[in-house]
Amino acid sequence: MNALDLKTLSSAVTNSAAAFRSRTRLQPAGGEGDKVFPPTYAGAVYAKEDRQINGAKVPCVLLDSVQAQANRLEEALQRALDAGTLKSVPVLNVDFTGIGLLDEVGRVSSLEAPHRIADAILRDSLHDGQPFRKSELGKSLDQASLQNATPLYKLCPTALIFGLWDSTGPKGGLGAKFQRALVSEIIGVNAEIGVKTSSRIDPLGMRAAAKVIKKPDGSYELAGDKAKDGVSPSEV
Repeated sequence: MNALDLKTLSSAVTNSAAAFRSRTRLQPAGGEGDKVFPPTYAGAVYAKEDRQINGAKVPCVLLDSVQAQANRLEEALQRALDAGTLKSVPVLNVDFTGIGLLDEVGRVSSLEAPHRIADAILRDSLHDGQPFRKSELGKSLDQASLQNATPLYKLCPTALIFGLWDSTGPKGGLGAKFQRALVSEIIGVNAEIGVKTSSRIDPLGMRAAAKVIKKPDGSYELAGDKAKDGVSPSEV
């Protein structure tokens, strides 16, 4: 395979290449075939599906989604910017320092906000004493489109890589929408669902059969045999 250098990239862009693809085979830190714990989604279930691999249907499970991978890549860029190893990348920041209970939040950048530069955190922030989207800087985003991405490129070029929908801007659902240009995910191949065990022992020997009720002062006491509103200690 040829090295992915500038010459190869230039040739691909000016010719018929549709995408660049890279595959990396990973193994668990515990060694080949060791058990891993995939994330769970709505309903506490794994994201399982069959995928076509080398012409065969193979059971797979999602280990890290496209969205999660994008967030990790953005976090890496933010760390590089903070460390000074990456420069000249436009990033917008909202500073909550000194604002009451939000002081601990500190700074939130367009690399950290959930919806990037289109996030409500930036939309509702102030720039030069006025709402960001009503400032000259923010108004330039209103002109961004698939035909003219320059305003977005100037303010938040990473949004063109990771995707953006300006649905909270002045145009609402008609706001500019840019499909992500980079897709990355981690899947488990030939996935077999294992068994999760639990052996933690309660040192007090609390049992689900023992019910407690809440007292007016907020503390709890054992419920009587006839109490109707008692709950298990694990529910407290």
